[in-house]
Amino acid sequence: MNYAELEQRLAALPKVGTSFLPYVIAWVPDGRPSPTLVALIPHRDGTVTATVGDLRLDVQPVTNDDGSIRVFANEDAACDWAWERLAPSLSTSPHYSPEEDERAQRSAQDQLRRAQAILDRASASDREWIEAGCGRSR
Repeated sequence: MNYAELEQRLAALPKVGTSFLPYVIAWVPDGRPSPTLVALIPHRDGTVTATVGDLRLDVQPVTNDDGSIRVFANEDAACDWAWERLAPSLSTSPHYSPEEDERAQRSAQDQLRRAQAILDRASASDREWIEAGCGRSR
């Protein structure tokens, strides 16, 4: 499959859609990938290399078992590999038991209470600064 087909297939997955797609896959002709889950880098000779990212800062090249950079023969081979890598984790949502759901809800509420307690202890000016994004422009 080519890159356009890969994007269509990924966007159709329940955990992706069009809004999350730019974080899942990127085609990077300039060779400087962002930390998307997978970035495909085309080369002049028609081959493609790939990187995997953590959606934060880390970007690592895809390597073979011997540590060498993995080189895909063409766009189709790279896109097939990306689909195989991404589809399983983006296709299904985990199913939790009622006990696990309840534990997660309690944890979230505990975190919210701790955050609210910090805000309640803050002075009015501190609270305004925190609520405004800690000095960051929005």
